[in-house]
Amino acid sequence: MKYIGVFLVLLLIPFTFAANIEYDIQEKKTFVSMSFEEVGYFNIELPNDFTELTINSDDYVLDDNYLIINGDGATNIRFSSKSFIEKTSQGSLFISKDSNHLLSNVKVIIPEGNSLMEDKIIFPKEYSLSTDGKRIIIEWNNLDKEEILLSYSGKSSLNFYYYIIAALFFVSIIYYQNHKKKREDKTQNLFREEKKIMKYLVKKKECWTKEMVRDLGISKVKLSRKLRSLEEKGLIERIPHGNENRIKLK
Repeated sequence: MKYIGVFLVLLLIPFTFAANIEYDIQEKKTFVSMSFEEVGYFNIELPNDFTELTINSDDYVLDDNYLIINGDGATNIRFSSKSFIEKTSQGSLFISKDSNHLLSNVKVIIPEGNSLMEDKIIFPKEYSLSTDGKRIIIEWNNLDKEEILLSYSGKSSLNFYYYIIAALFFVSIIYYQNHKKKREDKTQNLFREEKKIMKYLVKKKECWTKEMVRDLGISKVKLSRKLRSLEEKGLIERIPHGNENRIKLK
Protein backbone atom coordinates (compact mmCIF):
# COMPACT_ATOMS: atom_id res chain seq x y z
CA MET A 1 0.00 0.00 0.00
CA LYS A 2 1.39 3.38 -0.84
CA TYR A 3 0.37 6.88 0.07
CA ILE A 4 0.25 9.32 -2.77
CA GLY A 5 -0.73 12.90 -2.08
CA VAL A 6 0.09 16.51 -2.68
CA PHE A 7 2.83 18.05 -0.52
CA LEU A 8 3.17 21.82 -0.07
CA VAL A 9 6.73 23.15 0.27
CA LEU A 10 7.09 26.87 0.91
CA LEU A 11 9.80 28.83 -0.87
CA LEU A 12 9.73 32.46 0.21
CA ILE A 13 7.31 32.69 3.17
CA PRO A 14 7.15 30.77 6.48
CA PHE A 15 3.63 29.39 6.06
CA THR A 16 0.53 29.39 3.89
CA PHE A 17 -3.21 29.21 4.51
CA ALA A 18 -4.95 26.28 2.83
CA ALA A 19 -8.64 27.10 2.82
CA ASN A 20 -10.41 24.19 1.11
CA ILE A 21 -9.41 20.86 -0.45
CA GLU A 22 -11.95 18.69 -2.24
CA TYR A 23 -11.54 15.13 -3.56
CA ASP A 24 -14.31 14.36 -6.03
CA ILE A 25 -14.04 10.62 -6.69
CA GLN A 26 -15.34 9.51 -10.08
CA GLU A 27 -15.47 5.96 -11.38
CA LYS A 28 -11.84 5.69 -12.51
CA LYS A 29 -10.13 8.81 -11.18
CA THR A 30 -10.28 11.55 -8.56
CA PHE A 31 -10.60 15.27 -9.29
CA VAL A 32 -8.73 17.37 -6.73
CA SER A 33 -9.64 21.03 -6.18
CA MET A 34 -7.46 23.18 -3.90
CA SER A 35 -8.07 26.81 -2.98
CA PHE A 36 -5.58 28.95 -1.07
CA GLU A 37 -5.66 32.48 0.28
CA GLU A 38 -2.85 34.91 -0.54
CA VAL A 39 0.31 32.85 -0.11
CA GLY A 40 3.05 34.31 -2.35
CA TYR A 41 5.46 31.91 -4.04
CA PHE A 42 5.05 28.23 -3.24
CA ASN A 43 5.73 24.79 -4.66
CA ILE A 44 3.42 21.76 -4.96
CA GLU A 45 4.40 18.20 -5.85
CA LEU A 46 1.62 16.64 -7.95
CA PRO A 47 1.01 12.89 -8.30
CA ASN A 48 3.12 11.29 -11.04
CA ASP A 49 0.01 10.48 -13.12
CA PHE A 50 -1.73 13.87 -12.81
CA THR A 51 -3.77 15.14 -15.78
CA GLU A 52 -6.20 17.96 -16.62
CA LEU A 53 -4.31 20.58 -14.60
CA THR A 54 -5.92 24.02 -14.38
CA ILE A 55 -4.79 27.00 -12.31
CA ASN A 56 -6.10 30.56 -12.09
CA SER A 57 -2.66 32.09 -12.56
CA ASP A 58 -0.38 32.68 -15.53
CA ASP A 59 2.66 33.04 -13.29
CA TYR A 60 3.73 29.43 -12.69
CA VAL A 61 6.29 26.89 -13.88
CA LEU A 62 5.59 23.17 -14.34
CA ASP A 63 8.70 20.96 -14.15
CA ASP A 64 7.64 17.31 -14.54
CA ASN A 65 5.21 16.96 -11.61
CA TYR A 66 6.50 19.98 -9.67
CA LEU A 67 4.33 23.08 -9.85
CA ILE A 68 5.97 26.39 -8.82
CA ILE A 69 3.43 29.17 -8.40
CA ASN A 70 3.33 32.89 -7.73
CA GLY A 71 0.11 32.96 -5.75
CA ASP A 72 -0.40 36.71 -5.78
CA GLY A 73 -3.99 36.65 -4.51
CA ALA A 74 -6.36 33.72 -3.99
CA THR A 75 -5.10 30.66 -5.87
CA ASN A 76 -7.26 27.80 -7.19
CA ILE A 77 -5.74 24.57 -8.51
CA ARG A 78 -7.51 21.57 -10.04
CA PHE A 79 -6.20 18.31 -11.46
CA SER A 80 -7.13 14.64 -11.73
CA SER A 81 -5.31 11.46 -10.77
CA LYS A 82 -5.95 7.72 -10.51
CA SER A 83 -3.43 7.36 -7.68
CA PHE A 84 -5.74 7.94 -4.72
CA ILE A 85 -7.95 4.87 -5.22
CA GLU A 86 -7.12 1.19 -4.67
CA LYS A 87 -9.66 -1.29 -5.99
CA THR A 88 -10.31 -4.50 -4.05
CA SER A 89 -12.63 -7.47 -4.41
CA GLN A 90 -14.77 -5.99 -1.63
CA GLY A 91 -14.86 -2.34 -2.66
CA SER A 92 -12.54 0.64 -2.93
CA LEU A 93 -10.06 2.32 -0.63
CA PHE A 94 -9.31 6.06 -0.81
CA ILE A 95 -5.87 7.04 0.54
CA SER A 96 -4.25 10.46 0.70
CA LYS A 97 -1.30 11.81 2.69
CA ASP A 98 -1.02 15.56 2.23
CA SER A 99 0.61 18.21 4.44
CA ASN A 100 -1.93 20.72 3.08
CA HIS A 101 -4.67 18.92 5.05
CA LEU A 102 -3.41 20.52 8.26
CA LEU A 103 -5.86 23.19 9.48
CA SER A 104 -7.77 22.99 6.20
CA ASN A 105 -11.39 22.16 5.43
CA VAL A 106 -11.24 18.86 3.54
CA LYS A 107 -14.08 17.17 1.68
CA VAL A 108 -14.23 13.72 0.04
CA ILE A 109 -17.16 12.91 -2.26
CA ILE A 110 -17.61 9.23 -3.09
CA PRO A 111 -19.08 8.15 -6.46
CA GLU A 112 -22.83 8.01 -7.07
CA GLY A 113 -24.30 4.58 -6.34
CA ASN A 114 -21.63 3.84 -3.74
CA SER A 115 -21.98 3.73 0.04
CA LEU A 116 -19.71 3.40 3.02
CA MET A 117 -18.98 -0.15 4.10
CA GLU A 118 -21.00 -1.54 7.01
CA ASP A 119 -17.71 -1.94 8.90
CA LYS A 120 -16.58 1.38 7.46
CA ILE A 121 -13.03 2.65 7.73
CA ILE A 122 -12.82 6.42 8.05
CA PHE A 123 -9.73 8.17 9.39
CA PRO A 124 -9.42 10.67 10.99
CA LYS A 125 -12.44 9.92 13.18
CA GLU A 126 -13.60 13.51 13.72
CA TYR A 127 -15.70 13.83 10.55
CA SER A 128 -19.22 14.74 9.47
CA LEU A 129 -21.43 13.01 6.90
CA SER A 130 -23.86 14.63 4.48
CA THR A 131 -25.30 14.06 1.03
CA ASP A 132 -26.23 16.12 -2.02
CA GLY A 133 -29.11 13.73 -2.70
CA LYS A 134 -27.04 11.46 -4.90
CA ARG A 135 -23.62 11.06 -3.32
CA ILE A 136 -22.22 10.74 0.19
CA ILE A 137 -19.89 13.53 1.38
CA ILE A 138 -17.33 13.14 4.19
CA GLU A 139 -15.96 16.39 5.64
CA TRP A 140 -13.28 17.46 8.14
CA ASN A 141 -13.05 21.04 9.42
CA ASN A 142 -9.65 22.41 10.50
CA LEU A 143 -8.14 18.98 10.02
CA ASP A 144 -5.16 18.23 12.29
CA LYS A 145 -3.94 15.11 10.47
CA GLU A 146 -2.09 14.68 7.16
CA GLU A 147 -3.50 11.24 6.37
CA ILE A 148 -7.02 10.45 5.14
CA LEU A 149 -8.26 6.89 4.75
CA LEU A 150 -11.77 5.64 3.93
CA SER A 151 -13.46 2.64 2.33
CA TYR A 152 -16.61 2.45 0.23
CA SER A 153 -18.41 0.03 -2.07
CA GLY A 154 -21.11 0.01 -4.74
CA LYS A 155 -22.19 -3.47 -3.67
CA SER A 156 -23.65 -4.89 -0.49
CA SER A 157 -21.29 -4.59 2.44
CA LEU A 158 -18.96 -7.55 2.86
CA ASN A 159 -16.39 -8.49 5.46
CA PHE A 160 -13.67 -5.83 5.32
CA TYR A 161 -11.48 -7.60 7.86
CA TYR A 162 -8.11 -7.05 6.23
CA TYR A 163 -8.61 -3.33 5.81
CA ILE A 164 -9.81 -2.96 9.37
CA ILE A 165 -6.54 -4.56 10.50
CA ALA A 166 -4.60 -2.27 8.16
CA ALA A 167 -6.36 0.81 9.52
CA LEU A 168 -5.80 -0.25 13.15
CA PHE A 169 -2.13 -0.89 12.40
CA PHE A 170 -1.85 2.50 10.69
CA VAL A 171 -3.46 4.28 13.68
CA SER A 172 -1.28 2.37 16.15
CA ILE A 173 1.87 3.50 14.31
CA ILE A 174 0.78 7.12 14.59
CA TYR A 175 -0.07 6.67 18.28
CA TYR A 176 3.28 5.02 18.98
CA GLN A 177 5.22 7.79 17.23
CA ASN A 178 3.33 10.52 19.09
CA HIS A 179 3.70 8.70 22.42
CA LYS A 180 7.43 8.20 21.83
CA LYS A 181 7.91 11.87 20.94
CA LYS A 182 6.09 13.00 24.11
CA ARG A 183 8.23 10.68 26.23
CA GLU A 184 11.42 11.98 24.58
CA ASP A 185 10.30 15.58 25.15
CA LYS A 186 9.86 14.86 28.85
CA THR A 187 13.16 13.03 29.33
CA GLN A 188 15.56 15.08 27.20
CA ASN A 189 16.34 17.53 30.04
CA LEU A 190 16.82 14.96 32.84
CA PHE A 191 19.98 14.88 34.94
CA ARG A 192 22.34 11.90 34.85
CA GLU A 193 20.90 10.17 37.94
CA GLU A 194 17.34 10.80 36.75
CA LYS A 195 18.08 9.17 33.38
CA LYS A 196 19.65 6.26 35.21
CA ILE A 197 16.49 5.84 37.31
CA MET A 198 14.21 6.03 34.25
CA LYS A 199 16.21 3.38 32.37
CA TYR A 200 16.03 1.15 35.43
CA LEU A 201 12.24 1.57 35.69
CA VAL A 202 11.76 0.88 31.98
CA LYS A 203 13.27 -2.57 32.60
CA LYS A 204 11.71 -3.25 36.01
CA LYS A 205 8.35 -1.52 35.39
CA GLU A 206 7.77 -1.34 39.16
CA CYS A 207 10.02 -1.74 42.21
CA TRP A 208 10.74 -0.80 45.85
CA THR A 209 12.96 2.16 46.71
CA LYS A 210 15.31 -0.13 48.65
CA GLU A 211 15.85 -2.14 45.45
CA MET A 212 16.83 1.03 43.61
CA VAL A 213 19.29 2.03 46.36
CA ARG A 214 20.87 -1.40 46.15
CA ASP A 215 20.96 -1.80 42.35
CA LEU A 216 21.75 1.77 41.31
CA GLY A 217 24.26 2.65 44.03
CA ILE A 218 22.45 5.91 44.84
CA SER A 219 22.09 7.00 48.47
CA LYS A 220 18.61 6.90 49.97
CA VAL A 221 18.60 10.69 50.51
CA LYS A 222 19.66 11.47 46.93
CA LEU A 223 17.25 8.87 45.52
CA SER A 224 14.35 10.43 47.45
CA ARG A 225 15.22 13.85 46.00
CA LYS A 226 15.48 12.52 42.43
CA LEU A 227 12.23 10.58 42.72
CA ARG A 228 10.44 13.69 43.93
CA SER A 229 11.74 15.58 40.89
CA LEU A 230 10.62 12.84 38.48
CA GLU A 231 7.21 12.71 40.13
CA GLU A 232 6.78 16.48 39.71
CA LYS A 233 7.60 16.04 35.99
CA GLY A 234 4.81 13.49 35.71
CA LEU A 235 7.10 10.58 34.75
CA ILE A 236 6.71 8.31 37.78
CA GLU A 237 4.29 7.53 40.58
CA ARG A 238 5.21 6.80 44.20
CA ILE A 239 2.89 4.46 46.11
CA PRO A 240 3.46 4.52 49.92
CA HIS A 241 3.63 1.16 51.75
CA GLY A 242 4.48 1.82 55.40
CA ASN A 243 7.99 3.24 55.55
CA GLU A 244 8.71 2.20 51.96
CA ASN A 245 7.57 3.49 48.58
CA ARG A 246 6.79 1.40 45.56
CA ILE A 247 7.85 3.21 42.37
CA LYS A 248 6.36 2.73 38.91
CA LEU A 249 6.30 4.53 35.58
CA LYS A 250 3.23 6.56 34.70
